[in-house]
Amino acid sequence: MKILFLVTAFNSQTQAVYTRLQDRGDVLSVCFSISEAQMLEEIEAFDPELILCPFLKAYLPVSIYENYPTYIFHPGPRGDRGPNALEYALESHTKEWGLVVLRANSAYDGGDIYAEQSFKVRNTYKASLYRQEIVQASLDALDVLFENIEKQNSVPQELNPI
Repeated sequence: MKILFLVTAFNSQTQAVYTRLQDRGDVLSVCFSISEAQMLEEIEAFDPELILCPFLKAYLPVSIYENYPTYIFHPGPRGDRGPNALEYALESHTKEWGLVVLRANSAYDGGDIYAEQSFKVRNTYKASLYRQEIVQASLDALDVLFENIEKQNSVPQELNPI
């Protein structure tokens, strides 16, 4: 499958997902989110079947998610939306947290969920939680994501204001 990674940074999570899909035999390309024109140019040149956003800090332009199936990895459980998800989990001493993979749409982190993984929150700092639990949850979610895309199986999000 031709998969484009649309990212803010090629961090540990993005590297892990990229490597897993490379090992699976997918054809991959990476596009950094800099401007809408630049992203569209790179996307059109690669012509992906699918766009994955394991680490994206910016809103996606409508011109991308309406024309290409685009999935965002959000480091929070179902119902959590917006930035600073891991900070919230740590500051509130949450014992269980999660990651969802959702289909991009006009609602920030509000698309239908195609995969979700939960994990225990260790008493640690954000970067450690991100590099271990979030990376592992991302890898665990991949098979579920592809299975649910194939079956067109998703869970609608209940949208609460951010």
